[in-house]
Amino acid sequence: MADNIPIDPYASTFSAVNLGANFQRPPDRVGFVNNGTAETRGVELTLEKAFVDTWYGLVTASLFESTYTAGDGRQYNSAYNNGYVINALAGVELPVGKARNAQVFGDVRVALAGGFRYTPTDLAASQAAGYAVEVPQSAFSEQAPGYVRIDLKLGIRQNYRRWSQELSIQLQNISDQQNVFTRQYNPRTGQITDRYQLGFFPVPQYKIYF
Repeated sequence: MADNIPIDPYASTFSAVNLGANFQRPPDRVGFVNNGTAETRGVELTLEKAFVDTWYGLVTASLFESTYTAGDGRQYNSAYNNGYVINALAGVELPVGKARNAQVFGDVRVALAGGFRYTPTDLAASQAAGYAVEVPQSAFSEQAPGYVRIDLKLGIRQNYRRWSQELSIQLQNISDQQNVFTRQYNPRTGQITDRYQLGFFPVPQYKIYF
């Protein structure tokens, strides 16, 4: 539980606890009072398999709920209340060559998370006003689709007496998942539009270690 969070001295849904999330701009006003509260409850789990017998693995999971109380005395979902974050990693390294001084390796990373929270827009009111008008007293009541990303890395490493070299390729977002980046009202089109994060993106790499 956190308290003394800046909120409006009158009935509103604003709380400083949400600043910095979803690229939200700070309010252009003053006169806040430190009467707000916020609370996050949840559980975390970590499973790890150390690098033994050529392979390794790691899974972390967080399940949580994050809320705050605003100037109107009501409790709302905070901007960070996406509900869950799960990350998994598994990799393998296999020695190759007569001298066993080279390795081929690969790993796969999976990231899952609940979608970001946002305040719904009153489309009719926004179209009439020419700018985004939020639905009253519905702060962060909506949630974007969940985030999914799978990365794959493959490569080979050659070890020498004083140095080593590595050639690899990372296949980021290999499933080309269209993860929503922002959801906003566009005054030019008069519609609510989504912007997406980067899709499938290959990254070749060459490294030298001394």
